[in-house]
Amino acid sequence: MEVDCPYCEKELDIDSSESSVYDEGVKHQHECPHCEKSFVFETYVSFHFEPAKADCLNDGKHDYQMTATTPIEYSEMECKMCGSSRELSDDERTKFNIGTKESYFEKMYQFYEKNDHGLNGKVAQTYLQRQNICYTK
Repeated sequence: MEVDCPYCEKELDIDSSESSVYDEGVKHQHECPHCEKSFVFETYVSFHFEPAKADCLNDGKHDYQMTATTPIEYSEMECKMCGSSRELSDDERTKFNIGTKESYFEKMYQFYEKNDHGLNGKVAQTYLQRQNICYTK
């Protein structure tokens, strides 16, 4: 955050990575690196609200677009106007050639099972545990 020193009027940077500089109603002390005089500054936080039309909230006609998600099996349909989201329908999954989350888990399980290198399924099990996936074969 850049400010001008009230004494020498030179521009200086105040470290905004410290969360304390965002405390409102507090006089924060700071020393100018140019003139070496101390001064105080106060922080004011403001919010700006930007209204936009969302006709779908009035007529129920949402403009759903598929989200760009990785893995693609986690994609959802999100309305461009209001931001509401929903799961893909079976027809949309077929249209976009996208499997279910369960099919993704099956694919990953098979991959890791195939690449187990004689560890008796430990690679696949470890992968699923790390992903917090409850999948039993």
